[in-house]
Amino acid sequence: MQRSEAAGSARKRRHEAAQRHCSADSPLAKRSPAAGPAAAGDGSEDGDVVFWMPMSPRGTLQSALRRRTPSAGAASDSADSADGIVRRILDARHTAATAQHDASPTNARRRTARGTAHVPRLGRTGTGSSDTDGELGPAAAAAAAAAAAAALDPAADATPLAQRRARAIPRPLAPPKSEKMFDKRQLLSSLLPGGLASGAPTPTVEELTGATPDEHLQPPLPPPLLLLPGDLSTQDWGADSAHDLESFPGHGTELGAAAGSDPECATEQGQQSASAESAPTASAAAAEADDLDADFVLDDADIDSLLGDLDNLDGLDELLHSVDDGAAHAPSQRFRDCEKCLVLLVSQSQYTDAQAGARTQKAVRVYSQTAARERLLLLRGEWEATPVAIGDYVNVVGDIGRCAGAGGDVVIDSQQCDVLPILNPDVLVSCTHLSDSFLCVRRAVLKERVREISGEARTVMLVGQLLHDLFQACAVANRWDGAAVDAEMRRILPSYTEAMWECGMDEDAAYRQVAEVVPRFQEWAQLYMHARPRDGAHYKVHRGAEAAGEGAVAVSSILNVEENVWSPKFGLKGKVDLTVVARYARGGAAAVVPFELKTGRNTENAQHRAQLVLYTLLLADRYGVDVAQGLLYYPRTGEMVCVPRIDDELRALVAMRNTMTRFLSHAGDSMRRLPDMLGREFSCTRCAYQPSCFVAHAALEAGGARSAGVSADVWAAQVAHLRPAHLAFVHDWLRLIDAEESDMMRFRAELWSMAAEYRDRHTGRCLAGLRMDLAAAEDSREVGSFSRYRMAFVPAATDSGHHRRSMLDSQIGVGDPIIVSADGAQYALAVGYVVALERARITVGLDRPVRGVPKPLPGFERAANQVFEPVLDIRAVAGGGEETVVSGEVPAGAARDVFRIDKDEMKSTMGRVRANVMRMFVADAGNARCRRLVVDLDPPTFAPLHANVEARVLAVQTAKRLNAGQAHVIRTVLAANDYALVLGMPGTGKTTTIAELVGVLVGLGKSVLLASYTHIAVDNVLLKLADRGIPMVRLGSRSKVHPQLARFLPAAAGLESVQQLDEHFRRARIVATTCLGVTHPVFRAREFDYCIVDEASQITLPVCLGPLLEARRFVLVGDHHQLPPLVRNAGARDGGLGTSLFKRLCEAHPQSVVRLEYQYRMSAAIQRLANTLIYDGHLRCGTLRVARQTIRYPAADPPAAVRRWPFDCPRPPGGAWDMRWAEQALDPRRGAVFVDTDAIPAREHRADGADSAQNDTEVRIVRALTALLRACGVDDRQIAVLSPYRAQLRQLEIAHGIAGPRDRDADSPSSPSERRCGIEMHTVDRYQGRDADVIVISWVRSNSARAIGELLRDWRRINVAITRARTKLIMVGSQSTLARSPLLAGVLRILHSDGAVVAMPANALIPGPATAVADRPPALPPPPARAGEALLRGRPITSNIVAEQQGS
Repeated sequence: MQRSEAAGSARKRRHEAAQRHCSADSPLAKRSPAAGPAAAGDGSEDGDVVFWMPMSPRGTLQSALRRRTPSAGAASDSADSADGIVRRILDARHTAATAQHDASPTNARRRTARGTAHVPRLGRTGTGSSDTDGELGPAAAAAAAAAAAAALDPAADATPLAQRRARAIPRPLAPPKSEKMFDKRQLLSSLLPGGLASGAPTPTVEELTGATPDEHLQPPLPPPLLLLPGDLSTQDWGADSAHDLESFPGHGTELGAAAGSDPECATEQGQQSASAESAPTASAAAAEADDLDADFVLDDADIDSLLGDLDNLDGLDELLHSVDDGAAHAPSQRFRDCEKCLVLLVSQSQYTDAQAGARTQKAVRVYSQTAARERLLLLRGEWEATPVAIGDYVNVVGDIGRCAGAGGDVVIDSQQCDVLPILNPDVLVSCTHLSDSFLCVRRAVLKERVREISGEARTVMLVGQLLHDLFQACAVANRWDGAAVDAEMRRILPSYTEAMWECGMDEDAAYRQVAEVVPRFQEWAQLYMHARPRDGAHYKVHRGAEAAGEGAVAVSSILNVEENVWSPKFGLKGKVDLTVVARYARGGAAAVVPFELKTGRNTENAQHRAQLVLYTLLLADRYGVDVAQGLLYYPRTGEMVCVPRIDDELRALVAMRNTMTRFLSHAGDSMRRLPDMLGREFSCTRCAYQPSCFVAHAALEAGGARSAGVSADVWAAQVAHLRPAHLAFVHDWLRLIDAEESDMMRFRAELWSMAAEYRDRHTGRCLAGLRMDLAAAEDSREVGSFSRYRMAFVPAATDSGHHRRSMLDSQIGVGDPIIVSADGAQYALAVGYVVALERARITVGLDRPVRGVPKPLPGFERAANQVFEPVLDIRAVAGGGEETVVSGEVPAGAARDVFRIDKDEMKSTMGRVRANVMRMFVADAGNARCRRLVVDLDPPTFAPLHANVEARVLAVQTAKRLNAGQAHVIRTVLAANDYALVLGMPGTGKTTTIAELVGVLVGLGKSVLLASYTHIAVDNVLLKLADRGIPMVRLGSRSKVHPQLARFLPAAAGLESVQQLDEHFRRARIVATTCLGVTHPVFRAREFDYCIVDEASQITLPVCLGPLLEARRFVLVGDHHQLPPLVRNAGARDGGLGTSLFKRLCEAHPQSVVRLEYQYRMSAAIQRLANTLIYDGHLRCGTLRVARQTIRYPAADPPAAVRRWPFDCPRPPGGAWDMRWAEQALDPRRGAVFVDTDAIPAREHRADGADSAQNDTEVRIVRALTALLRACGVDDRQIAVLSPYRAQLRQLEIAHGIAGPRDRDADSPSSPSERRCGIEMHTVDRYQGRDADVIVISWVRSNSARAIGELLRDWRRINVAITRARTKLIMVGSQSTLARSPLLAGVLRILHSDGAVVAMPANALIPGPATAVADRPPALPPPPARAGEALLRGRPITSNIVAEQQGS
């Protein structure tokens, strides 16, 4: 009875507290920016007013969104509004979480005791809440859960960006283990009621929650982590704190929930019902507990008085010590803590400043994904100008507790620098470009967005880079004597031969300019490279800090060289010259500092200091210590400058960074703006970005000379030649590039927003859980090479001793750009390319060695002794001497680190693509020709061939046995005055034709630029020319060039001087590179007669422009009936980025297209499919032998192979497999065959988390077919298995032993035969341009809705798939589903007419009687194919072909 009365009293106190907080007179309500008449509920017409109550995170968020005044109108509830989406998603996810909670075994016992299913209220004021207990029966609860699951998907009419952001709102981002925070005051606040501050005794858990004495023994529930408002200090909560947790009273309830691994674990203690063990009082206790909302439990405590008087409690220190996690006494690190927040609402309000009176502020309501709660950020002073908008992300970095008020409001003003708001932190801004932004923000943004602007090479920049490399090389060895320095100079100079050639400087001149500074280097080392500061090792202090002028410092250790740091915490990235440990004379502290070498003479350059301040943030994030200053060294003047991180400078830099991100962050499919024009003619006329800046101003902003702030003459010199159509072209294509880049930025942000294991398993764009193989590390010593260091990684063993799945089971392949990171938020330790990929090993070429995670040395102190494992260490020894210890670039400790390798989306390439578009509109005669042909679409012209040229073509045709079509192509190209288009249909010998065309052009004394999108395509042509003695140059990384062509790389040509390199480049008749490789200096030194672009139909227009701008004429070779350019963003693809320049010109001028018609790949039966449906009869077999070729079975015929049944498969009980379908499918008389699975049936499905469909039954069918082919004697190298879907491909690889399943030991394939399997397996897209004797295709899609999906709607992908086979094409799929594709329906009609559709019986793979398939459609009619029924008839390019056929 006493217990019941106590519970009732506690409940009464909770309701009273709730009423106090909800009332308009509440102190918290008065402090709210929304306080006022509307907040009091008087029906105000202000639709933006939001009721705000200090409740739990979930309750607060829901109430803030639901309690909008009715005058907000339908807009606030619309599907595409931010509030509407947030509201629905929160409600649905809360309902789903409730259903999951009720389904747990623990709560099942409670439901059994009560006989009901409890659904907690969503919020005390929200829709669906009730003042009575929410009891539903099991059926109703299940229906509610189903409705919640269906509601998880945002509204279809919401934009994709809004959908993604809405999905992210209620899902707390679990921080890395090392960054998880545990708040001791939060713990006390959750355990102690408000009466404690006034001397009341400490209540028990039961008294606080209204639960029975035994209820706290139940496992905690998983609602969101409880974070109370107020001035909360935080401490690191690591794995070593478990014993402290267990020693604290009541750790099984509130404390256990707060410290659990699940972020949703602490707010619903009041919702727990009585356990089954307390059955005698279950009814009363359940009614008491179930009526409690988590918000009431929070509001029961007087938070204001509790937190205000918490420090005055007797015995507080003992309580804190009892839960000490070992880090309580560690020195505080500034800007350590970080909360990632989503902006929900932005408004303006006023506050009263003690000195200035009434001032305005920006009130930003955010949802903290890190803390799983809402906050109000009050931006004051210079922070008020932060361009934040609804839907943005903001990192709140720093000591939030010091800036937070009692209601959780965080005040960020100009008077303190405890907290930094980092807007759009996923946009990593270059520190170099940011430090340059104070001169011109527009130029800084253009540097980020437009790369590789052509300009005169600057000798001063080259000498500066040489000095950097020399200084770094000598520093890491601590060898400064004349002989050592000279040896390093001689080693470095050859790596810059091309740069010297571009600058017009020879080796002697470069050597002399570097040698002038060497004595300064030696003087510096003698003074500063020591274990302790020496007399005279002074430095100046930037802005004359308190040290009044000068101090002494020593560089005792070097931790890293050219350290690449990406910091998604601060939204910055940079590369630090040297990361060193500096020891100062005052106090003898050892501190990690960035060290920058500046080779100019201006020692007062503000950009240098700004850059160093930003680097302190990067290194603080990388090393986990407070980095408070940096060092600048000016060798030409001998000055050392210490740059402290001063608050006002830091605030200004972060504010400028936030401003820049407004112009750099992705904006979906919309155009991104540029900052305003500088408007200073003197500066603009001397800016290297002036042409692009002016063109963008005219095209994107409709600007003119007045708005640009320059004279009419200056403006006209840059844009007078551009017509409105040109400006529209710039506007449209830059918009498409922005849209595509937005998707690339989103994928790159997965690196830090998605756990490595999750990204590995669910996207395939990551290889997680790797360790470095130190024995395989190599250094090519090629200074400046992007893949100088070769390193290997292998799977790390798990706790169970098993390895990860095969590395082949991912989207990462050889040649792909990658990023190497380490666990612990150590991002982008190095970047490079994949060199080799095996099942349990990946070899990469990197720009720098991977040193792993920084490792503190013995004696490390976070504040006074920041010592880490170094590259070089100078130590004091007995007798006053010193010793230098060189540890090497890759420390042994790196072998213990766990790494991840992520596919790099190469966002930087989009800057080059924009530069291509801009270059075409810069005032230049060559660009004018390209504008006329590409933008204005002027028709190309042709001239008659001279007799001597015709004679040469005939000679080549006879000698090389070219067919008439190939000879016609060569004649057409030679006659072109502007350009020629070559339609190379499948198997028609495009590579051979290009090689012979190049040979003829070189023979006529012409220079040729050969380009393609891939290195493989470039090398395929060069391999046919390599032995002809033609002078050629192959540009590119050695790791990406074919080994037989490596001798054509400039670095492998044995060139010893700039003069020899000049002669080598000018003598070359062929220069070959990729389309993105035309930034090499050779292209600024010469113009080519012809540019030939292979695979032109697979290259986007802006990318293709790059090589075309370097030649007088161009030739595009491709087939736009096959796969188009790869474009991720659907809006950009539909808007035109998916249309290649090849297709654009073909459709504009079909008469300029010349075809390659004779193919030498497919037999007549296979050719018939594409020829009838795609090419309208113009594709012909090159010889009779090709037309009649059939597959040969050297070991056994199919019936014999079937009888032996060569692979392990259990026989069905009481029956036998029907394998006649396999005999028919392998019949050599059927060149193309379709295996119909409708009678089985073989249904598709999606595995959990899979990104595409898969079909397990088709996997078994394909496995059977390949086994039979091998049993018949077909070599593995003659077989290729294709599928449009990556998930299906992974299953096929597993079935064939090429890749292991995710839980299989990578070193243990399932059988010896699988270990020897050499069958190639690819997606259709990756196999374009290749072929095999036998192609087996798994189409996957099979469903009762007859849905074929987006991939199979693209007829060009199907065309690629059915034109890869030489002698045998086997397709496996559901006829009823695939017939919905027009092209596949045509394929089936043709195969029916040939009797080549094989229907699998129901017992083909499944034992037992035949199963009726109710939804199987009637058989397709097999009418003979009619001439001219091509799917493309009527299109510009093919209509001409059809007319020619009908006219002949």
